[in-house]
Amino acid sequence: VELTVLTQHRKEMPYGLQGGNPGKAGEQYVVRKDGRREQLAATDGKSLERGDRFILKTPGGGGYGKPTGH
Repeated sequence: VELTVLTQHRKEMPYGLQGGNPGKAGEQYVVRKDGRREQLAATDGKSLERGDRFILKTPGGGGYGKPTGH
């Protein structure tokens, strides 16, 4: 199968508002059936074979308002 990804916030974290902390950056990679891990860029593509896995970790949203420390 041919895999194509078009994503955002892989290097730059999602911003927070009104003093909120930024979210976490996302990532995506392919784990080959032999265990090798191949990182994918924000816009990328790979050919996948039977037994390969595509892992997609979406970015977390930024916070709203100053953290209270709880």
